[in-house]
Amino acid sequence: MTAFLNGIIVILQEDFKGGYLTKQECDDYLNLLVQTSKRIFYNHPDYHAEVQNMTKPLIYLPSMRILEAGIAERDSALAENKIALAKKDSEIASLKAQLADMSRLIYKRI
Repeated sequence: MTAFLNGIIVILQEDFKGGYLTKQECDDYLNLLVQTSKRIFYNHPDYHAEVQNMTKPLIYLPSMRILEAGIAERDSALAENKIALAKKDSEIASLKAQLADMSRLIYKRI
């Protein structure tokens, strides 16, 4: 299987160098390989890990690390915002319940 994947990776790299694929298209195909291996090797995570190691870049540039750090910060901020939004939703639900109670009292008096 690894020889097969190596062959695919070599073909993708040659097509990229030859101008037949853009960098994004090449990355997309590699990501498809990773996602496919995740499904195929669901019961064999070691094999999936091997595919991941074959398809990830060998060298991480500083700009990639900065980008990953930025994504992690964004994800953290997003999680915090989701928590705050859930609290606000809870407060709104409580206020709606209070409003419904007040409306019932008003209509009882009329």
